[in-house]
Amino acid sequence: MSDIAAEFDFSMRSHGIALEMQQSNYLNNRICRPLVSAQATLVLESANADLLWDQLRRVAYVPGCSKRLAGTNWPDPQVVADELSAFISQAEVYYRAGEETSGPSAALQYYYSLLNLAKAELLLWRPDAIINQKLTHGVSAVHATGNFEDWRVKPQRGGVFPLLYEKRMGVPSSHLPGEINPDQLFSRCLESGMEYIQVRGKTLQAVPLYQTIVTDGTYSWSHLLIEGYGVIQQNKPSWDLVREIFEELPPLHHGNPWQVFALSSRLSLDSFALLIPCDGKYVRSGDGIHIGNLRLPEWEEELAARLRPMLGHPHGYFDGTLTVSLSDSEFVGLTSDLARYLSVYLVSSLIRYRPSALDLRLNPDQAWYLAAFTRQAALPALQSAANEILDNEFVFLDRVRG
Repeated sequence: MSDIAAEFDFSMRSHGIALEMQQSNYLNNRICRPLVSAQATLVLESANADLLWDQLRRVAYVPGCSKRLAGTNWPDPQVVADELSAFISQAEVYYRAGEETSGPSAALQYYYSLLNLAKAELLLWRPDAIINQKLTHGVSAVHATGNFEDWRVKPQRGGVFPLLYEKRMGVPSSHLPGEINPDQLFSRCLESGMEYIQVRGKTLQAVPLYQTIVTDGTYSWSHLLIEGYGVIQQNKPSWDLVREIFEELPPLHHGNPWQVFALSSRLSLDSFALLIPCDGKYVRSGDGIHIGNLRLPEWEEELAARLRPMLGHPHGYFDGTLTVSLSDSEFVGLTSDLARYLSVYLVSSLIRYRPSALDLRLNPDQAWYLAAFTRQAALPALQSAANEILDNEFVFLDRVRG
């Protein structure tokens, strides 16, 4: 690979675009990859719960197969292993019950599944916060009426959710507002984005991204193609964070971005923006190692860390998601994965305490949307939880990009 790259005759470089370079050569030196850790496992099939539960059961029941479990610091390792097994076992029971339940009522089972998976995740992070502790949910819901506009989710000081937020975001949950309205939650769940827009008529607060690593034979760059980029530009704290890392360019800066990002030419790029880091990484190396992987692990580690307040796990055809700040004046992060967790909790609370809000006769549009959300959110919620528990992330590629 290094010998091939050394033969390229570039007269000019600009962010990975060799201006006098033939497109075929350029395309042979790029890596299309979800924005995840280098330990990710790419699965060439559609996302499915059975595979994820198979992997979680292996962690729970097969001794010595989990590096994360082995690395947990606790006086009695067997206690940690037993607790982990119990949490995962209970989580699967609830999830399977949710699969057998129709409509939004399934949210009650799905939430308790996610709650047990959250405890398993936190156990591997801070066993002292879980073992022998009587934990509350860490969140409450307000729904004085059956109307969408009147509902609120209130993060608490202690309990599971504040710990989960701190573990995933790296900052205390005290950064969150005292109340979060349902539009701030459901608008971040792309899997039911079409239904959300149909019912609420509001803009989504999360956008999908595609990533590719490109090289000119000397440097490499991680390029992001962001759909619906105007959503980020309209939220100043989010836009400021992105511009600290990237330069913004039109997608056609690439000439043929569909080929570069391995996308169908039927996809319109009218609402897309191309984000390119200001500095590249040197890849010329005599041993060929760096030119071979384009320093992909370093790019992904760096970008995942810097975009952490906004970045959600990849799912479906996308390489990741970015969510905007909850505030227009300062950055307050709530990723798609955490918003989905809170959304499922909210629907489960309505099921318990205000079922009329989910009755198709009384609130047809609202009930229809929440039923669609519950069905579609279950799998991505399971996938993001499993990725935090397993040693590596599972990324499902239901269609292989070119």
